[in-house]
Amino acid sequence: MDVITTSPEPGHARANFLHGVALRDIPLALTVTGAVVLVVGVINFLVSDRLDPTDVIPDAIVAVALITLSVVLRRFHLSGIAVQWSYSVAMVIVVLWLLNEFRLQPDTANMAYVVIVMAVFGPVVLAWVPFLTAAVAMVAFSTVVLIGSGWGDARGWIAAYLVAVSAGGLLLALRASSLSALAEARATADRLATTDALTGVLNRHGLELMAPVLVASAKRYGQPMVVWFADIDGLKAANDTGGHANGDRIITLVADALTASTREGDLIARWGGDEFVIVGLGIEPTVSPLEERVHQRIRAYGMETRHWVGTVSFGSASHMPQVATLDDLIAEADQEMYERRRVSVGVGVLPARPG
Repeated sequence: MDVITTSPEPGHARANFLHGVALRDIPLALTVTGAVVLVVGVINFLVSDRLDPTDVIPDAIVAVALITLSVVLRRFHLSGIAVQWSYSVAMVIVVLWLLNEFRLQPDTANMAYVVIVMAVFGPVVLAWVPFLTAAVAMVAFSTVVLIGSGWGDARGWIAAYLVAVSAGGLLLALRASSLSALAEARATADRLATTDALTGVLNRHGLELMAPVLVASAKRYGQPMVVWFADIDGLKAANDTGGHANGDRIITLVADALTASTREGDLIARWGGDEFVIVGLGIEPTVSPLEERVHQRIRAYGMETRHWVGTVSFGSASHMPQVATLDDLIAEADQEMYERRRVSVGVGVLPARPG
């Protein structure tokens, strides 16, 4: 059986969110960078003493490569980390191109472009290992070219490289922190929208969102869907005599007992004030085994039952997903629960009062 979870782990949720932002931002950044490369190449050609059109060819090649990579990343569904590494490698190539421009025409402008790239690519890549790897490569290549050229104040420019990559790392950390906070806020909102605040199990909305996954599994494996409908006996009387805080304790206790008595792949939802729905695949199509386990759990918890009868009524229904919808199964299980409760009241097992 597939294991169904209501939400990913917080760490995974944050990582997935950051990867998603990178997947959105990096293709655009590559397109913009490609356009800038072409503009810079044209400007360098126009201000150069040598008006040789072939000087623009490397610029055009780099620009086309960046824009092509942007199109590829948009079209093919690569993982977030693959896209982040692709962007980091592309930025190292851009720095190498700028260093070649500097080698052909050593001046402050070309070296300043190198420093700018070092400072700004970090917040876009949004991943530390690709960022640090690319940053080390950029600083190393730039240092070698600078010292080899014998141009300018080498120590001053090397210090500028280190400041630039430090600033890029700081911007990366700040943006990642802000996006992580946003991811956590969204995850919390999603959890509150799908989870019952009192018991921690799914609410109706959560069950509606998660059930299609279980239905798809049932169809794939050729198994029937099974629904149990549970109603806490005597909860109204417990509220009237023991107070609503006592009633909340009973609801929470029953939810814990249901969670402990069902399988990992089952979906448990609070359907109403004192009603729960459990949805699973073709297991235990009768009520008795689950009912016995739940009542054993309730007794094991040792809750004082002076204001509560200490039992839960169950009904069940099971059909192939092609035969009956989930709503049909819930209605059928609900009806069986009332029939079993009516019989229990008739023989004196339960008190004749509403749940």
